[in-house]
Amino acid sequence: MIAIGAATRPRLALPTARLARLHAAGRGIPRGLAMLVLCAVGLRIVLAWATPGSDGARPLPLLFEALAASVVGIVFRSPFGEVERVTGRWLPVLRFAAVPALTAAAFGALAAGSAGARLDLGYAGLARDLIGLVGLSLATATVIGALLCWLGPVAFWLVSLYAIGSHWTTPWVWTAHLPSDTGAWLCAVAVLVVGTILVATFGARDGLHE
Repeated sequence: MIAIGAATRPRLALPTARLARLHAAGRGIPRGLAMLVLCAVGLRIVLAWATPGSDGARPLPLLFEALAASVVGIVFRSPFGEVERVTGRWLPVLRFAAVPALTAAAFGALAAGSAGARLDLGYAGLARDLIGLVGLSLATATVIGALLCWLGPVAFWLVSLYAIGSHWTTPWVWTAHLPSDTGAWLCAVAVLVVGTILVATFGARDGLHE
């Protein structure tokens, strides 16, 4: 009887690797990675003629960084809704682990797309701008929905265009500063940390109806 009870006892947890694979598949992360590749291709195309010093040297690459950050936010949308939030006790851990992995994937894709070309601020500027934009994307996904998370990075991109042209000095518009600016780095990292905590704790909203 004890053996039967042990055999029929439900398993409380899945193996870590399998659980991570199921989470990735449920979030559509493979499709998200494909979208990051498209962002890298787009970046490569614009870098072919947006040379450093030209009018498009900063705005156009920065736009594709904002789009890549938006992809990171979108894949945090849950197709299962409230049921998963109530029953998925490992969700905060999986979300927390997914943020650096997806951010690294986005950086890798964009860095590969810009290989052989010259980014206006180099790879250091790419990394700083991207992590801040990812943080904005995650925060927006948490507040108004994953499908609308692009609003945060794109709105910040528009602010950045004005800030770059007007030579703003506030470090909170980190995209307007050189990669050597410590304050700009701290602000970008702070936004990523806040966005990560929000999405890991609460998850992305499925839409405005929630």
